[in-house]
Formats: sequence, structure tokens, C-alpha cells
Amino acid sequence: MTHSNPPGIVENRHLLGENVRQVRWALKLFLPLAAMVVLMLLPTPFPPVVSSDSTVSFGPATNFPVGSPGPFAIAIADLNADERPDLITANINANTVSILLGTGTGSFEDAINFPVGASPTSIAIGDLNADGNPDLVTTNQSSADVSILHGNGDGTFPCTPTFGLCISDGAAFVAHPSFPAGTTPFGIAVADLNGDGTLDVVVGNGYFASSVSVILGAGDGSLGPATSFTALSLIYRVAIGDLNGDGNLDIVTVSFNAVYQGLSVLLGVGDGTFGPPAYIGVGLSFAVAIGDLNGDGKLDLAVPVQMPGLLTEGHVTVLPGLGNGTFDLGASQTFLVGITPYGIAIGDLNGDGGLDLATANLSSDDVSVLLNGASVDPTPPKPPSTPDLANEDDTGVSEIDNLTQNTSGLTLSGTAEAESTVELFDGAASLGTTPAAGTGNWSKDLTLSAGMHSITAKATDAEGNISSASGTLSVVVDGTPPDTSITSRVDGNGAAVASGGSTVSGSIAFTFDGTDNVEVAGFKCSLDGTAYAPCVSPVGYSALAVGSHTFQVLATDVAGNEDTSPATFTWGVITPAEASQNLIAAIGNMGLPASVAKSLTAPLGKISALLSDNDPGNDGDVCSKLDSFINQVNSSAKKKQLTTAQAQQLLQAATAIKSSLGCP
Repeated sequence: MTHSNPPGIVENRHLLGENVRQVRWALKLFLPLAAMVVLMLLPTPFPPVVSSDSTVSFGPATNFPVGSPGPFAIAIADLNADERPDLITANINANTVSILLGTGTGSFEDAINFPVGASPTSIAIGDLNADGNPDLVTTNQSSADVSILHGNGDGTFPCTPTFGLCISDGAAFVAHPSFPAGTTPFGIAVADLNGDGTLDVVVGNGYFASSVSVILGAGDGSLGPATSFTALSLIYRVAIGDLNGDGNLDIVTVSFNAVYQGLSVLLGVGDGTFGPPAYIGVGLSFAVAIGDLNGDGKLDLAVPVQMPGLLTEGHVTVLPGLGNGTFDLGASQTFLVGITPYGIAIGDLNGDGGLDLATANLSSDDVSVLLNGASVDPTPPKPPSTPDLANEDDTGVSEIDNLTQNTSGLTLSGTAEAESTVELFDGAASLGTTPAAGTGNWSKDLTLSAGMHSITAKATDAEGNISSASGTLSVVVDGTPPDTSITSRVDGNGAAVASGGSTVSGSIAFTFDGTDNVEVAGFKCSLDGTAYAPCVSPVGYSALAVGSHTFQVLATDVAGNEDTSPATFTWGVITPAEASQNLIAAIGNMGLPASVAKSLTAPLGKISALLSDNDPGNDGDVCSKLDSFINQVNSSAKKKQLTTAQAQQLLQAATAIKSSLGCP
């Protein structure tokens, strides 16, 4: 369903016209500056720091940038369901909210920004649509409305609004529906004011009204009409809490005008209505937060106030509650924060059970965090050492090349700050964490996919400070074996030997090659079933016995993988007699004229008979007859009775037989 601005908002804009819009922008830009000037002229209203049973202690402020100009308000909530409080700021000069996800130690990740309405001045958090996820509500001063961003439950919000609409997969829907508030809504808070189980909204009506608007929730993310209650004019912020312990929620507002600077307390009746305001003078303040900061069971107030001067540190005044809706001003305390603290929130940011403070600092574009009862070391640890792959896992050609054929059980180790938490990253992806021992040593077993990995480490100390990244360990995981091929096989006579073929030569040489998705490191060879041994192409064998032979070769790669299907070549070494018989058979298969075939096979038959006698004394006669056969082949080739290829085949075979016999 598409929402539009309610008629009341349009009507107000129409009645006030362009002049009012200009006034609002002028106030937005210059009122904070004017407030600073007035503050410099007024007496400093800072209460003294005293010691009493109601005192509270905070460590020094740690500042975190929000990445967007003009942080004007701040809230604390667990937006991504990791049980760690997160910080959220409304940024008046950027029309955004900034989300700083918490580490649970009082430290925060870099800010992520989401667009909202025009000039957001305050922010509140609650599950407005009952989907179990926290939603954000902002007051938008320039558009005089309230915006709602419904959360996904993971610290993000559904898409980027454009002119009030959100475009996602081609469909338009409202990203932050707006509801009418006062003339210039400024402060906002969310709570179940009337006890119906549905969250309601309280809005401080800013520059043009001396009231707060109570907007009761419908339970589906929408809001009802606004009801106004009198308070001081120029209301900056509102906060909600049971200040007098009667079970009903009360409202505190912060105001600044030419006559009065301070707080209004409106005690709740319990049905969404409130009594008349009671005033507390605290000086020039811009926000208020409620919580039991000193652990006495009574709600206290924390109010940020700017010190004299435009670019000096501000401070937070803590007013101890008396449990009856009033506060002990004489026991108030002050704590330094950033420049121009316009927003404040209370929550247990480091999980120690004590409530901490966070302020949004307009002029320094950051937030200040004050941890309750402890002095926090803000110094990040030194970067860990570059991670190292265990030698036993480095299966490559050396133990330092960081190549492995294993994908699981890989052990990485290194050193980091003692007792810190080390997180490993593969590029930007986290590989998990592991603790560093008191000695600083750490190790972690990993499973990595095949391919190249760039692994770094960061250390987080006990205070949540995160180091910069270590050096990069480049690991190549290659579990794929290489492929091997035999590219040539030549016998001792220089003749190519066919697979499954034969040769009269007792010598043979092989060339071979391999391919791999990383790099081939070497080869291993085996002859006739002997153990594989390293070899280099070409490899040769000699003095081979007559009979069948098998040569095998496999490639190895740089990660230590071996070809599981070696390249194999089988051939036979035959006797000269067998070679002459094979030559006769070859002539018979050439399809020659009978007379030509007879002229060639006749001397071969005699040669075969002489060789079959196994009488070395016949070798000379055999050599002579082989010469006659060679002459006959050349003569037949000249007469075109043989093709060139046929002649070469016969001559090569005859020459091989001569060579095997040692003929001249």
C-alpha cells in the first residue's frame, strides 16, 4: 500500500507558505549557532562535582566518527540481534541516520548510513509493526512530519528512499511512511504510554509550539492522531521513563528559549495522558536521557550541555533521581564529551551490567562513548604477525611456497597482542576468530576452497579496540592433479615407434609434457613396472631385451598432486629374423604387382632363413643380401613401381635390421 503525506501536513505548508519554509531552514542552519552565542553571554550554570551516595563514575570519552555531517540525536538498541548494543544517530545536515554496530565491548564498527526525511532532529527505536525487528522513527523538522524505517532485523533497513518512495526490483513502496506531528517536530521517543501493549510515539514540537504531541500506535506500524500537552517552548528532545515509581510512564522534555533553559517533567496518568509540567533549570541543554546510572534503583537524568565557546568540548550533567519525579541538583556531576553534544542515549554498551552514555556531537561529526565505572584504553593493539601455514600442510615443492593440495585441516598460526581475539580474513570475508594466549601465540584450523586465498589477521583487545590488518599470506589450494602426455617415441635407429608396435632396436627415447591449473613441477617415470623415479624429458632406455615393454610417466604439480592416470606406452623389441618376416608381410600388404612383390620378397626370404639359423657366421651374408634388397627397393622406386612413402618404409626397416646386426 502506498502512503502519502497526510492532508494536515499539506494544509500547514499551504497556510504558512514559502516564508515559513524559509524560516525553518534559517532556524535549522542558524539556531544552533545562536544558541552557542547566547551561551557564551550567559553565566555558566554548571553544577559542582560532589561526592555522595548517588555518585557515578565514567571513564574518559572515546569518539567514533559517524561518516555523515551533523549528528544531532542518538539512540541505543540491538538492531542486528547479536545481543550487542548498537548506536544510531540522526544527521540533520545529511538527511540520514547512521548505524554503528557494536562489538559488545564499548567499541563500534564503521558507520553505515541510511536516508530519511528532511532535517532529522531526533530518533527513537521500537518494534512498531510487531514483526520482532526494531524499527527507527525520526522527527523531520523541515518537512514537519515523523518518518518510520522498518528494520530487517540484521541492522539494515529495506532499501533507499527516493522522493519518499523505495525502489526495489522495479516495484515502488513506502520506505518511511510519514505521519503528522506538530508544526516543527523536533524530539521523539517511543514507549507503550497507555498500557495496551502497542508502542506509542511522543514528539516535542520544536520552535513553533510549547507542547508535546502524544501519538498512540495502532500496532501495525501506523499511528493515530496527535494529542498535545503543554510544556516549555522550543522543545529540543523528549525522553520517557517511570520517574516516580507509580507504574506509569512519564515524559521529560528539553527546552531552550530566550527566557528559560531547562527541563519539563510531565507525570503520566497511565492512559496516554499527562499532568502539568514541572520545571528543572539546568542551563543551555539540547537533549535528555533517562536511566539508573548510579545503581540505586531510581531513574536519573543525563543532560548534555555545551561549554562556553563554539568549538570547545561539551559535557554531560548527571542529575540523580530521588524516585518521586524530582532530582537532587546539588549532587549532580559533569563529564567531558565531544564538541556540541546535541543528542544523548543510555545503555550497557560493553556488557558489564552498568549503564553507559553516548552523545551525538554536531560540530565534530562523531559520537562520544563514556563507559560506566571504568577507564577504557582507546589504543588499538599492534597488527598481528603475518599468518603462517604449517609446514606439514604446505605440500608444495618446498615448505615455504604456501601451496597445498589439502582443503581442510589447514593450520594457520602467528602472534598477536597477548589475550586478544584474533580474527582471520580471506580478502574481506571473515574466517572466524581464535584467542591469542598469554604469550601472544595463536593458531586456527581452517577449511579453504580450491584457488588463491589472501589471508590477513586483525586483533581485538579486551576494550574492543581493533588493530589494523596484518601482512597478507597468499595461499594456493590446488587439489586437482595434472595431466600427462607422451609426445614422441623414437627408437635407436631414429624411427618413430607406433603404440603397440615393434622395433628391432634395443634403444628408445621418449619426450613427454604435462598440463596443470597452477604449474607442473616435474615428472616421474617407470619402465616395465619398476618404481617411479624422477625424470626429465626426453628420457631414453637402451640394451632392452627382446620382448614386450611398457613405459609410464606421470606429472607432479607445485602443490604436490600427482597424475593418477599416468601416460602409458607399450611396444615390443623383436629379433632381426622377426623384423625380416614383418618386412615381407608389409610388402604383401602394399598391393604391388606380383612381379614387383616377388623381386622384393625373394631376397628377404633368404635373409629370414639365414637369420633363423642363429648362426653368427651367416651375418656377413645377411648384410650382403640386405644391401641387395636396398638396391632393389631403390630401383623399383626409380621405375615408379613403389611410391616414395612405400620406398621409405622399406628402406627404414632394412636399415634398422642392418644396424641391429652391426652391418657396415
